[in-house]
Amino acid sequence: MKPWPAISRYGKNGCADFNLFRIFIIMQKQKNYQQTFALAADKFRNADISYLDTHPEINYNKQNGTIALSFFQRPYTISYPELAFSCPQEPVISLVSKIIILHYLINATHSSRTGQLTNYGGIPGGSFYFPVFKRKTTDILLTKLGNNGEEFKQAGEALGATTSSLGDVSFTIRALPDIDLTLIFWEGDEDFPSAYDILFDAAIDRYLSLEDIVVLAQMVTKRVLSRTMTGSNTIERKETEPDQDAE
Repeated sequence: MKPWPAISRYGKNGCADFNLFRIFIIMQKQKNYQQTFALAADKFRNADISYLDTHPEINYNKQNGTIALSFFQRPYTISYPELAFSCPQEPVISLVSKIIILHYLINATHSSRTGQLTNYGGIPGGSFYFPVFKRKTTDILLTKLGNNGEEFKQAGEALGATTSSLGDVSFTIRALPDIDLTLIFWEGDEDFPSAYDILFDAAIDRYLSLEDIVVLAQMVTKRVLSRTMTGSNTIERKETEPDQDAE
């Protein structure tokens, strides 16, 4: 049997060389995150953010130069214009979280929620990327939890989610002031397999890009799994941000 091309290509040490290659990829992605954060920070600093004054779930204190909001039910404070992030429950805040929050704030000019739910494929442009979304989110839930709706339900309760009436088990998690994610489980039978889905308000693309929405859904997926027996060994980094070496 021929050696795995990805290993043989990077030297004679096999797995050790491949691990170095993975570290390189992770470092490169971290650099990309830093560049994305810098672009978002510049855009936010140069924007007229007076619209934050009237947002009912965002506290913009001009005198103190702070912006306060909740992200996955945790209180975040952002200094302005320095854009230093702080959260009592999260001493080290990932770049991914900072990017998502900034992208949201840039577009939070007013509440655009429609009250109508859609899955990722129903978002304009989302159908093309839906297989990627599914592979990184609901397929993982199905692999880890399978037909265990009770464990899924308990995870929602542990996260302080609001119970929904959709499917066999469902709950809604508030990610950001205008952005809810509704997670649904359908129990399988002899005719249909078990299935999971994640729904959003139909206006979510007014706040976040398609890529941002995938990242946000990955975050909630890992938070759910971290509250289950199946995913109890999930480390904190994986709870708060997507895999850095994910495709």
